[in-house]
Amino acid sequence: MLIKFLSVTLAILVTIAVFPDGVNAETMKKAFHEPRLSRLTGIIERQEFPGRPNYTSAASGDELEVYWILKLDTPIDIDGDKKSEINVQEHGVAEIQLVLEPAQYKQWKTLLQKHRTVAAAGMLFHAISGHHHTAILMKVRYLHEQAGVALSKEGG
Repeated sequence: MLIKFLSVTLAILVTIAVFPDGVNAETMKKAFHEPRLSRLTGIIERQEFPGRPNYTSAASGDELEVYWILKLDTPIDIDGDKKSEINVQEHGVAEIQLVLEPAQYKQWKTLLQKHRTVAAAGMLFHAISGHHHTAILMKVRYLHEQAGVALSKEGG
């Protein structure tokens, strides 16, 4: 009982530290490129993509690459970085590939359960390689379940 209490308390404190202004609709309308921290909400889906050697088809022998994709609750606009030729302005971004360390995949694997809305904090950047499968990616600092937010199986 004490361990569960301490665990919940720690989760609340981390949430306050990572999301000091809270996560609400106003916060999520616009996001920013690295090095600024962006906070987004959505549902995480595990997706497979063809990898080496040709990055075209697993049926033709390409290795499978597995990534987590954050499907945003609401599409967002991302401010451009005037000093960068890569991190340009984007409009209507609905999916973001999450960039995680191996330990983070293990730490947050329970968040992959369907119909669980999560809050994600991290730095956004544009796709620059064949391993990037959405226009925008997030180097994740923190993920956590959005309390009290769940979608029905019908998607709404």
